[in-house]
Amino acid sequence: MQIEPLAAHPELVDVIARWHWNEWGGSEPGSLEHWTENLRRGGRDGIPITFIALERGQPLGSVTLTEHDMPGHIGYENFGPWLAGAFVTPDARGRGIGAKLMRHAVEQAEAWGVPRLYLYTESASRFYEHLGWTTLDETEYEGGRVTVMTLSTDLPFVQQVPGSRRLSQRISEGDGIAIIARVDDAGAARDAELQGAKAIAVSRAIEGIRAATNLPLLWIGNGTPVDADAVTIRPEDDGTHDDLETVVDVRDEEELELALELLDPEIFLLCANEIDADADPLDAVLELLPDVPAGKLAIADVDVGNRDEVLALERAGIDAVLVPSGHVGGLVGPQPLDV
Repeated sequence: MQIEPLAAHPELVDVIARWHWNEWGGSEPGSLEHWTENLRRGGRDGIPITFIALERGQPLGSVTLTEHDMPGHIGYENFGPWLAGAFVTPDARGRGIGAKLMRHAVEQAEAWGVPRLYLYTESASRFYEHLGWTTLDETEYEGGRVTVMTLSTDLPFVQQVPGSRRLSQRISEGDGIAIIARVDDAGAARDAELQGAKAIAVSRAIEGIRAATNLPLLWIGNGTPVDADAVTIRPEDDGTHDDLETVVDVRDEEELELALELLDPEIFLLCANEIDADADPLDAVLELLPDVPAGKLAIADVDVGNRDEVLALERAGIDAVLVPSGHVGGLVGPQPLDV
């Protein structure tokens, strides 16, 4: 995927204008044409500018930097520049594209010497807060209630708010099942957090991962854990890993009983027994679940392909599910933009 100025692809202006009009436009005559002309005035190396995400020549999303975005509002008409027009096509959501567009726009603004940006939103303030934006105000604008937000461009893009990296706490927070994303690099960890993952799973040391995410890091590999907050162990292990939370990996009822007798952990990782090739992995995991004592947390290590399968695990009583990185947003469920 590439992110480029819309001005470099004038043939796509009408497409982007239609996106924006369908998402935010009204019914007055000529307004679509007006929005189209505004996009055509955007440049390649300065504000105003619109950036588009492209994959094999097809546009997936856009974001705009503009001098003004709340004309007529007595409190904010003289503020700027603004970030606006953050949009991702429905079939491309859940891949972190919106966050990548935002990051690109902020980095460009900083390169051009812009110290601070503003935006307003009707419903996506939590998404922007996750990216480091701060709420200034809630106000009426164009007949609706909006949140006005700001970001200093010299701050880290991912908001560095001290928070608990305790895996059990993150799994237990909020409603619903937690998504734990397996990742192979720091960028994938950052994107998984932006898409709504509650924890990150790693099987090897990854440079820069602690700075890339505020989520707990679960070590699922062999050898000594590196930069981890929790570690998976087997029932026969001694369970001594300094201050790390332990997650006991069990494959059948005997292993679960052994783990309870020797370790009595707070978190279980329920996996299918690799020896029994004929068993359905999901059925094998769900057969173990009733033996997990009340008050303990259960993570399922099974393949899930869509949100419905995740919800089925939640209804069964699973607390979290371990999934590959990538389409985390689609498994977490509907989020503002494409988180």
